[in-house]
Amino acid sequence: MIDKEEVQRFLNQFNSKMRVFGIIYRDDRDELNRLGEMWVFGKDVKEREIYIKIMLGCADSQTICISFHIAEYPLSYPFKTVEE
Repeated sequence: MIDKEEVQRFLNQFNSKMRVFGIIYRDDRDELNRLGEMWVFGKDVKEREIYIKIMLGCADSQTICISFHIAEYPLSYPFKTVEE
């Protein structure tokens, strides 16, 4: 099980790398599986739940967004607190 600190560490690393190298959008999952872990997040935007699947990608290269769309099913948020 991943803990909250590991999620925060990934997001910090992702944001830092994205600021330097940018982000690309790809959906060729078979090819991407070899590039590392894919992480899934959700975000409420205008009362709609958005599904986001991202990964760091290769070293010294862009971060990768695999999916970004309205969620088809409710997502679980194991680290989200009530006030968030």
